Amino acid sequence: MASVAIILMLTSCSSDQMEYIPYKSSSNGGWGLIDAKGKVKFEGEFENSITAANHGAFFAKTNDGKWILYSVKDKTPKAIGTPYSQAGAFIAEVAPVVKPGEKITLISPDGEVKVTLDKVDGNPIIACTNFLHNGLARIATSAGEGVINTSGDVIVKPAENIVNQLIDGYILSSDNEKKVLKFLNTDGKELGQISTEKYSFVADGDGVFGIKVESEDGSTRYGLMTPDGKWKLDPSAKIHSIKDISNGKFIYEDSDSRYGVMDFSGEVIIQPNYEYLRFVCGGKVYLAKQHDDEYFFMNEKEENIVGRKFEGGGSLPYFDDVLFGVLSDESFLMYNKKGKEIEAQTRITTVPGDNLGDELLRSEFVDTEAMVASLDITDSSMMGLNLNMKPEAAIKTMRANLPKLGEYPNLPNEKAEDYYSGDEEIYGDVDLSTYNCSLNVHLVYPASFRDYDIKYEEKVYSYGDYSYTSEVPVYKYYFKNISPESLQINITTYNEGVAQKVFNNLKSKIKSYGAETVVNQNDVTVKGNGGFWRLIFKKAEEERYNTISLILSKKADVESHDKEYARGDVVVEAVE
Repeated sequence: MASVAIILMLTSCSSDQMEYIPYKSSSNGGWGLIDAKGKVKFEGEFENSITAANHGAFFAKTNDGKWILYSVKDKTPKAIGTPYSQAGAFIAEVAPVVKPGEKITLISPDGEVKVTLDKVDGNPIIACTNFLHNGLARIATSAGEGVINTSGDVIVKPAENIVNQLIDGYILSSDNEKKVLKFLNTDGKELGQISTEKYSFVADGDGVFGIKVESEDGSTRYGLMTPDGKWKLDPSAKIHSIKDISNGKFIYEDSDSRYGVMDFSGEVIIQPNYEYLRFVCGGKVYLAKQHDDEYFFMNEKEENIVGRKFEGGGSLPYFDDVLFGVLSDESFLMYNKKGKEIEAQTRITTVPGDNLGDELLRSEFVDTEAMVASLDITDSSMMGLNLNMKPEAAIKTMRANLPKLGEYPNLPNEKAEDYYSGDEEIYGDVDLSTYNCSLNVHLVYPASFRDYDIKYEEKVYSYGDYSYTSEVPVYKYYFKNISPESLQINITTYNEGVAQKVFNNLKSKIKSYGAETVVNQNDVTVKGNGGFWRLIFKKAEEERYNTISLILSKKADVESHDKEYARGDVVVEAVE
């Protein structure tokens, strides 16, 4: 139902209010823009999704999934500039965008590039969110997550700790290693911290935070905390959850799963008589539901300010001075915060809760030459590995070199004798976040690579009231002192353009090592002094990834071992 999308609200006012939001006047029609007074700017001109408009500009999607910039100043829509592969929204005076194959940039409403997000401490910026609150956005590099302002200035440097909230006036950052949640101001200065082993953040607003406390006996309590880590309202067992905080009040849940309202001193303002209760319109109004299935808008006196009930309702992010009520035919009515109906110029059948474009953008620029260089490929080796390397030396080399390449290294076992029956390879992988790629490397040994010892060890088995001792043969397998038949690196990426560049760079490199024996469009074999080189490009079809396999082997007809050990380029989650 339409009500599902519209029950999505902010708990506090935003400094930026959208000038227009997307809407449809019929379920089969196109998208247009409407303002807070019900005045229509565009009526169904856009076939695909559009973002909310602010600072005079918005984005609309094309049929091939690109984004085009438009101005609300035009009488009819006119595209500004060339398409973007990703685009956020003008919540602040700039919007983050990505052109195909390029870095993330921040542009003005007329399309001018104000900032190019390049590097922080030498590490490329690989992801950025919308500027959700106070002109701040989250970024990510291979070092971790951080925060920037609309000028591109770094407020919080990317580090191992994860920035998990950007809220009204504050930044919350969790340090997983130290197991603490830090409260920072918008300049990045730490104000206080709490232990994440005992406390967890659940809500925010009006300069305080709703905190859940885990007791040793397994019970939970909820209270309010200030940014310096001190209690504004001591945790209470009477409060079973905190949902929203605004204007010196918060919505709480009691032991019967009913909702009411308290002030910051803990005094009950509205008794917990509601099945559903949330702040809307920046906390000035409540969306409530009691014993029936219908919602209504009420004030603090618990009066229905509109005088009717709805199938659903709420206010929208960055448009929270307008109330939307959902009728049984899934059309919408608009009201101001006093409950007076706003007479829209058109019928409204669809209002999207998500109208901010891509809330998480990824850089599409990859320095493929630098990536290939980091693999340290010579005419007879890759990453310090070669076909004459014995298992012990190969393991040592991989454990030393893989962590240097990127994040989340999955390293091979520490000793050759740790490999057991069925293992014919030594392998490891790493996430090359800086390059929007992942990599796995493995050495493939001959079929007769294993020797084994048979050792008889006493095993004691216990079954309740009795036990017995059994001598069982324990087969201990280990690698012979032999060299591998082949060495392979697999590079996986979502981006076909990046994959093509990597393939082209690798092809140029291996063709310089010897004479070509087989050359196809996506499969090249070269005979060099160090062995046979084979390069294979498998484009994504049913699989999600594009995969480039580079193989150095003793035989010309070696096949690709395209096992999926790589983790993918997961970087940062969108702010909710």
